[in-house]
Amino acid sequence: MLDVIRVFTQDGSQQADGQFVHPKHEQYVRESLPLAVDTVNGLAQGSVQVGRLLHRGEIETGLQDFVVIVDRLHNFLNFVVLAQIYLHDRDRKTSEALNRYRLTLLGVIGTVESFLEDSDFDQLGVHLACSLSTALLDYRSVSEAVSSGVNASVAA
Repeated sequence: MLDVIRVFTQDGSQQADGQFVHPKHEQYVRESLPLAVDTVNGLAQGSVQVGRLLHRGEIETGLQDFVVIVDRLHNFLNFVVLAQIYLHDRDRKTSEALNRYRLTLLGVIGTVESFLEDSDFDQLGVHLACSLSTALLDYRSVSEAVSSGVNASVAA
């Protein structure tokens, strides 16, 4: 599981400047867009539930549930990166906001990695329930701009 978390934090500071979006990636962004807010809501709720399990000492169950969250989080981060690249030349302000969101989220995930390395499941639980869930929900602050930016390019 730690290897999956490390995938998120590698090259996390790179900006998506001038990269080409393949038509399949554009399709992925368009299809994922209506689900993004529901996805972050579900991920935040799931991270709170896992955090509570870990904090109560239900380590095995909590880690099993966390694997599911990590997979969904990976997919969501793919969406964020592809949306950021897609919007780079179309709506630079929103692309930059998505990049800031992504970097904040990666910072929180980096702390998850350190708690896993130390096997500090109590602090991991607190971090998941408080920090990760809050960071995930911050997507809602840019979601309308992302929707507008992606949908505006369809109309053009």
